[in-house]
Amino acid sequence: MDLLIYALIALGKFIWKNVQGSARNRELRKQGIDPKTIQLAEDESANEAVARIGQELAMLVGELGGGIQRLRSNLAKADELDKRFREQGSTGRFFVDLLDDRVRPALEAALRDLEEARAAVSGADPATAIDQIRTQEVGQALQVQRLADVRLAALAAMADWREHPEDALMLADADAIAHGVLQPFQDFARTHDMSFPLQRIVAAPADPGREAIWMGLLPGENPVIFVPANFKTDLFRTASVPHEIGHLLWHRVDGLADELRQLTARALPDNGQPAPQLLRAWLPEIFSDMVAAQLIGPAALHGFVGSFAPEPGTHHFRLVHTDDEGYLDEHPPAHVRVLLTAHLLHTMGFDQEVKPIVAQWQQLTGDPDNLLFYGRGGEAQGLPLEPVLDLGRQFVELIYNTQWRSVAGFRLADMPGFDMSPGLWARVQRFADQLSSGQPFNGDPRAVLAAAIEARARHPTQAARIARGLRTAVLGTDANERHVADAHYQRKKAARAPGAHQSLTAQLREGIVFREVLGAPLAFGRRDTRRQ
Repeated sequence: MDLLIYALIALGKFIWKNVQGSARNRELRKQGIDPKTIQLAEDESANEAVARIGQELAMLVGELGGGIQRLRSNLAKADELDKRFREQGSTGRFFVDLLDDRVRPALEAALRDLEEARAAVSGADPATAIDQIRTQEVGQALQVQRLADVRLAALAAMADWREHPEDALMLADADAIAHGVLQPFQDFARTHDMSFPLQRIVAAPADPGREAIWMGLLPGENPVIFVPANFKTDLFRTASVPHEIGHLLWHRVDGLADELRQLTARALPDNGQPAPQLLRAWLPEIFSDMVAAQLIGPAALHGFVGSFAPEPGTHHFRLVHTDDEGYLDEHPPAHVRVLLTAHLLHTMGFDQEVKPIVAQWQQLTGDPDNLLFYGRGGEAQGLPLEPVLDLGRQFVELIYNTQWRSVAGFRLADMPGFDMSPGLWARVQRFADQLSSGQPFNGDPRAVLAAAIEARARHPTQAARIARGLRTAVLGTDANERHVADAHYQRKKAARAPGAHQSLTAQLREGIVFREVLGAPLAFGRRDTRRQ
């Protein structure tokens, strides 16, 4: 009997829901809404559903209209920027191509998608209109619009800076230096068919201490490297360029960051001690510091010491940074960065070059035996330094000697030209002498960068001359700069005056002599051309 009662009650509820649902559906149809296009809440009336759909549609249509308006405004901004970059000549050529080939077509396609969506929903059922606005194409178009605001603002700032001739040449040099620093890895990646979809790096100014690299700010694979705004005078901070290249490798070499994290998890297990925890948090910065040291050698250490030198009486150089919630920041204290970089350079064979730089740093800092850590209550706590450095040195050596699957099974040090070699360091020393003496020359931007930092460390009073020499020695990207007439390059001599040409007899005599000189070894048998 009870079972029959329960069945009748359930049947009654089912019939009532259907009756109620039919009534709601009739009401929805009266208001121009197909019930199949929406899903009502269990106790939601037809009028409540209509009001809800109306509010949602109004919000989405408003977002659609706002996106269309902003995209039109963005296209006008892109046209104005295109004009400004064209007026800058060769240094603005890259940005003209970027606007024409990538930025403007993306904006135009997004505008078409939003205008088509607005036209499609004008007479549609409200629920159907909502579905059409929520399509992937509309979502992507709105995302393009949101990114365009940031991208065009960044491009406008670049246009502002590059309108001044000196600043334009400074940034063109920074572009060339970034490319030169990365060149060994790019060559290796091409040789080993690695996935490294990188195009040109673009330099932009930043306040000292705000140096960074931003992937995705510009469309395509054109990272923006933020160099110090006083790049042309503060030579020590130029060591930030190879450091940021380290971050670029971390983000853009497929699988490298994952391998580094896996290595860290094995080498630095969580045993409750602070040292492994700190080093795990600092991994991206430690890796990027190592890349800087490998690329420009002891000049990286000079750059760090010159940039991080503490003000008298301050202890910021040994502060363990945390965010507002107490989580560890990825930037190690300057003291740890300097000493771990010094250890890597010692491992690379630069022990004699490193000793005086470390001694200088110790004199500046007093060589403390602890780090500072501020608790959540604001109280300062001392953290023993030596356990952190001992484990850090082992960790740095482990990273340096590891072969990475993501780098075709090689160590970074195994890539031709990646590590600062003795031969390249000798060239750096020669360039440093030329910069400090004011002798003009042109050279590989990477070696020139290292030489400028070295020369600045040796001759602090010659900083302005060295900075001018760096600008001459580096041929800026798209700057149409000419080679200087140095020991390795001479300008084309003027044509001889009429009548001063050689006689036909003299020309024949020279030809016979050259033939005999160059052909002489053949008289003694076949020359062995195999590599020795």
